[in-house]
Amino acid sequence: LRLPYSKIKRLWDAVKDLKELPQLKWVDLSYSGALIDLSALSKAFYLRRLNLEGCKILDKLPEEMNNMTGLVFLNLRGCVMLTSLPKSLKLKSLKTLILSGCSSFKNFELISKNLEFLHLDGTAITNLPETIQSFQKLVLLNLKNCITLVSLPDCLYKLKSLEELILSGCSKLDKFPEIKEKMENLQILLFDGTVLQCGDFSDQIVKPIRMNSLLMLRRLCLSGNDTIDSLQSSITQLNHLKWLDLRYCKNLKSLVKLPPNLQYLNAHACASLKTVESPLAFLMPTEQVSSSFIFTNCEKLEHSAKNEIICYAHNKSRLLSDALNRHNKGLAFENLVATCFPGSEVPVWFNHRDSGAVLEPQLLPSDNGCVGIALCAVVSFQDYKIQNNNFMVKCTCEFDNVETSSSIFNFHIGDLSVKIDKQRTIKSTHVFIGFTSWWQELGLKKGCVPAKASISFEVTDGTPEAAKCKVLKCGFSLVCESDNGSWDANAGAGHASSMSSESDDDSSKGNVDKASVVGESRLLRLLRRGWDFILFPFFSSSGYASTFNT
Repeated sequence: LRLPYSKIKRLWDAVKDLKELPQLKWVDLSYSGALIDLSALSKAFYLRRLNLEGCKILDKLPEEMNNMTGLVFLNLRGCVMLTSLPKSLKLKSLKTLILSGCSSFKNFELISKNLEFLHLDGTAITNLPETIQSFQKLVLLNLKNCITLVSLPDCLYKLKSLEELILSGCSKLDKFPEIKEKMENLQILLFDGTVLQCGDFSDQIVKPIRMNSLLMLRRLCLSGNDTIDSLQSSITQLNHLKWLDLRYCKNLKSLVKLPPNLQYLNAHACASLKTVESPLAFLMPTEQVSSSFIFTNCEKLEHSAKNEIICYAHNKSRLLSDALNRHNKGLAFENLVATCFPGSEVPVWFNHRDSGAVLEPQLLPSDNGCVGIALCAVVSFQDYKIQNNNFMVKCTCEFDNVETSSSIFNFHIGDLSVKIDKQRTIKSTHVFIGFTSWWQELGLKKGCVPAKASISFEVTDGTPEAAKCKVLKCGFSLVCESDNGSWDANAGAGHASSMSSESDDDSSKGNVDKASVVGESRLLRLLRRGWDFILFPFFSSSGYASTFNT
């Protein structure tokens, strides 16, 4: 039965004379703005799905709903007059309950031990009952923007099936309960906009959140938490952690060693961040996943920290390239590792560097083992405000080959791929660096050297605002097997200086160190058809299941 946007106040009286409604399995009365009475549905014993979303003046549910023993899905989203559910209501088959945006809803009680998905986001609850530990099948608990929530039950760790806990925007919640036992299934923990006054994620308190109780965690969001000045050193034990969001943690001063399989780190606007651990993370030789490390508006980031970030990105990209070359055949470009941070110079280890947005390198024939390439753009953001999710820094490469005509290849050096809630700004000039690889293509002739090469960069977002951004400098280099060890963060000061993101030697711009140009003919033999390269998903939370989107 589908009656969305109807003007019905009460369901028809004709059903009162029926003993049951045996065929009724699904009722949709969403956005029926006049609906006040559902009692006629009490005989729908076999009803499985009931959608009452947007019924704004519906202020109560009938106790006779207990007869709906087969109901598995109940959607009350946006029922703003609803204050509670009937105390006697027990829906033993219910698996999904949605109370999102029920802004008057204050009291939640146990209604089904079989609940798997519970959405209480945007409600007026102040706490959860201890009986919630009975929800042993609960997979998702969404408490986003529960601005009156002041505490969580101490038994929270007993929810052994819980995979996703969303506490974003719970502005009055200042303490997370102690985790006394392992939560072996918890994969997503979101605290963005929730200020944990006790500093649960720091080593400096008596009872921090025990990271070794959250070993399956894949996504952790702590953005907007001003009380965090450091992270627990035990965070490195989270071998499954892929996504760490630290945006706007304004008092975060340093980063400890990160988990080995981290794919996405966003430290945008961590205004106090100065140092990172060396090495930034342990490297896993067999991993084959791309990574993004974002440090935009981290204006206090020290020179040594920038070097360590670049060093880690290079070593990781080389490991990934090696793995791809070992296990795959055919030509396929991969976005491997990308990073950005405040800065004004192309690192000196880029073999080809120049001012402006165009680079025309001299590429020498060689057939040594190269496993990837590195690209760099220094971008000025003077007075620029991010307008939409189409921001990107693009790179176009054109090669005139001896045996073929001109070929053009497009790269995306950075983008912004999430919905923008407010205009964001980038305060200063930033360095964008990305590494990519290729898989060796069989059957190519040796000695195929291009007569000419041109690499150009541009900033675009689809609006005239992008004209305020300028590519000031750019760089191009090869990542070769012979680089093994030369980028090691634990190598001596000589190596660290070679990683420098700031160069005082202007004479080096545009010059080529011929002795270090290795394997370039191999690269150019492979660059024979178009491909896209996305340096990193700028401010992105993409790449995960839809339940990750917040």
